Amino acid sequence: METNEINALWTNFKGAFAKAFDEKTKVELGKAWGDKITKTLFYEKVLMPTLGNYLDLDYKIEHLRCDYTFLDKNKVPIIAIESENSHGTAHQEFQSLCGLAAPLKILILSCDWEASEKKTFLPQWKEIIRRHHAVVSVNCMYAIIVGEWQDSKVEQINFSFTRIDTDGNSTEEDILAVVTEDK
Repeated sequence: METNEINALWTNFKGAFAKAFDEKTKVELGKAWGDKITKTLFYEKVLMPTLGNYLDLDYKIEHLRCDYTFLDKNKVPIIAIESENSHGTAHQEFQSLCGLAAPLKILILSCDWEASEKKTFLPQWKEIIRRHHAVVSVNCMYAIIVGEWQDSKVEQINFSFTRIDTDGNSTEEDILAVVTEDK
């Protein structure tokens, strides 16, 4: 897949991700957020199938030992997603993503990101990408999506999006705020 096609795939994925949070899924997300198992089930049973429908891709769980995989009509993996509840062990997820041949590889996390953990972990994960692609390189893009609960006047989860190239450089950062319900 050409770089411009991968960029379009990422743009479409981000759009589908934002669109997936309608009134029903916002409430479900808010209820699921506090418990790791419930949140994982929300991703697996609600969010990922919705994304597959919006992107017109076939969705598989644990395909090629990857948490969530989206396949095109020819059954070729197009998007590989690993989801992790502990940012401290997410380096293992990045190593797995680096070994997969998909044009878009995404890590989804939940942690205190913007205020603290990003400074510690992002450079480590970028280095894993750099080291891997110095040996085995495929044309692809990485992204990290981090959900972070916000203490504010409304129940809100901010999803931080960071796009990373195969040289380990951040090429885009963005935030999507999802208001789950008013206080």
